[in-house]
Amino acid sequence: MNWKWAAVVGAVLGLALPLGTAAADDVHGAIAGGARASTADFPWAVYLTDDVKGVSEFCGGTLAAPNKVVTSAWCATRVSARKLKIVAGRDDRKSRAGVVADVAKVWVHPKFDDEQLFNDVAVVTLTKPLPYKTLPLAGPADAALEKPGVTGTALGWGWTAQVKESQFLRKADIPLVDNAKCATEYGQAFDPKTRLCGGRLEGGTATCAGDGGGPLVVAGKLVGTVTLGHGCGEQAGVPKMWMRISAYQAELARQLAN
Repeated sequence: MNWKWAAVVGAVLGLALPLGTAAADDVHGAIAGGARASTADFPWAVYLTDDVKGVSEFCGGTLAAPNKVVTSAWCATRVSARKLKIVAGRDDRKSRAGVVADVAKVWVHPKFDDEQLFNDVAVVTLTKPLPYKTLPLAGPADAALEKPGVTGTALGWGWTAQVKESQFLRKADIPLVDNAKCATEYGQAFDPKTRLCGGRLEGGTATCAGDGGGPLVVAGKLVGTVTLGHGCGEQAGVPKMWMRISAYQAELARQLAN
């Protein structure tokens, strides 16, 4: 399984179903393991696109300052800053709600490794501030938010199965798991200082294609952003990885202040 696929092609907030199979309640936008969400409740949840109308989506992000979005470095470098746009305030990608914002510049962590996705964090600066509530970053003092067993909320417009994109913003509860479990699964790709792991180990709820860079939120703070992961939730016992935002809080804060 290609780890990068699950991270950057995205992150599914639902049940990964067998090919060609749809959940019974899928017509209502609720797949087992995930549920529809709204930017009215999560106004800082945004997505990245290169579509001037904002209908397409290739990654998620978090509005961390009125004109700043925290996301994955891989996502932020997928297209040029000139083509990149941020969509905010829109639950349904096919609607015209919210704002499609232009990008002024992109900061990528200087030690970003695009092979293993180490230091996979970036800040996108918009050409103008957006009228939406922002989400604070977790820092070194927030270690209690990162402990195994703590449950965070993952959000995104990513796929709801390996062959099915989501039209709508979705959310899922993701329990964090211990470092040993993640190290067993990912080996040297897991750095406990800069990454954390989460997921329902029985399978069924996890990240998948389309949500790379999207948020993991605990107690009203951005704790992680989607990075590497195996599969789309169908594999029992396999957690997904997030970048540990507290490890980068000082660097990100400087970018948010610029």
